[in-house]
Amino acid sequence: MTLYHQMPEFASVPALVADTTLGYDRAGAVIPGDRVRTVEERFVYRVVAAASDCDIETAGGIRLRAVALDGRSWTPAQFDAPLDGATNADAALQKLASRVGAGHTVDLGGGTFVHTRPLAFAAAAVAVTVRNGRLKISSARRFCAAIVARDGMTIRDITIEGDGQAGTEGSERHLIGIWGGASGYAGPDFEAGLQQAPAQRVTIDNVTVTKTTIGISCAGAPTDAEQSGWRINHCRFLDIVGGKTAGGSEGCGVAVGRMSDYSVSGCVFDSISRHAFRHGGHGAGWRFVDNRIGNTGDVAIQVKVDDTQAYAHGFVIADNIIEGVTRSLAAAVGVGIYGKAQDFTVTRNRIRGVARTGIDIAPSGHGHDADCLDNDVVMPADTASVQAAIRYTALSGRCSGNLCFVQNAAYGLHIHSGLGSSTQKIFVRRNTLRTTHAGATAFRVAVNAPRAVDIFENDLDGFAAANRIRDTSTAGTIITDL
Repeated sequence: MTLYHQMPEFASVPALVADTTLGYDRAGAVIPGDRVRTVEERFVYRVVAAASDCDIETAGGIRLRAVALDGRSWTPAQFDAPLDGATNADAALQKLASRVGAGHTVDLGGGTFVHTRPLAFAAAAVAVTVRNGRLKISSARRFCAAIVARDGMTIRDITIEGDGQAGTEGSERHLIGIWGGASGYAGPDFEAGLQQAPAQRVTIDNVTVTKTTIGISCAGAPTDAEQSGWRINHCRFLDIVGGKTAGGSEGCGVAVGRMSDYSVSGCVFDSISRHAFRHGGHGAGWRFVDNRIGNTGDVAIQVKVDDTQAYAHGFVIADNIIEGVTRSLAAAVGVGIYGKAQDFTVTRNRIRGVARTGIDIAPSGHGHDADCLDNDVVMPADTASVQAAIRYTALSGRCSGNLCFVQNAAYGLHIHSGLGSSTQKIFVRRNTLRTTHAGATAFRVAVNAPRAVDIFENDLDGFAAANRIRDTSTAGTIITDL
């Protein structure tokens, strides 16, 4: 029997897989523990005996286990993944995922890989980096994701492409680019791998997600602990599809549940079925800033926390550009804040072409210290559904420094509240309101609670004298200087 004393070499992975010269018990024999390598890719494999340890197998029946590049890096080509961008690569990607450990890197090598099962790593695989390539995900099941995040993960420089198929009314489909993990997501409707503990401290940078029903979801489940520390930077969410059923996160670029201390910044959202961004649970100290949003339906930026949860508070929505919110069930709002939210700031946003309301601050009986400052809102002239440039319904705070331009029979600022106490105050100051329509109204005030509203130092232009303020309040102290 001839034994190799030097490491056998093969031209490439396909040549290695096609080999019939190596054997366990004949000329060209190898034994478990021996190593072979490829010249083109510079991959190294260890010969193993057990099928459970095998990553690839030669035509001659030799089982091989991939060795990590530089001790901590992996690429799908090591696992003989199809490189044509059309053939299903599930088997190779699942093998790869099972080998990834803490601190490892998955480099897609600039390739495109088609799969139907999530790329999900073991619980111990924290601080993993996934980078450099394209994933094309589709699934016959209602719930699936391209990548399931783990604690400390970094995902960068990749594109995730879905199949562009939306669900039907009453049977929503969740095809997700990046899933934040949650318990309870198992069963016939769910692809394996989704049920994982919610991930903390995830960084997503320079990622494009397109043709999915949700770009990034970190919603969690009701029994899960709150997530925190996510950073979503310089990403693109394009052609996000979804049904028109009210509620839920289908048709959403970034969907967040219970999360604090996170940020979404420098991202582009375009052609989004419903929400570019939706925060739907409690959480503090988060930021949605410096993003550009075009062509969305429903509410482009939505915060909506129901009464079963704690507050969303201490957050900032700032320096975003919103252009075109027209494809809608009913809302068509640029920035909408509803439910249990307080102590927040909406500032320096530029809003154009929104069919109903530019900014809608309506925290349904909550909303202490709600600031709406220095926003630039221009409402279109070509729709009869426009209600107001800014509608402000809060218990206390400031609605100041905003520039509002209305071009039909709508309101510049609509100040409305039916709850509150005499110790709470709303300041409406230094706003600039413009109109070119004779039927437009600068201010509508409808305060039906014992509170104080100060409307001072505002600049009005183009409004008829009778339309400078419409006050239908039944309570409160309204102080105006118009």
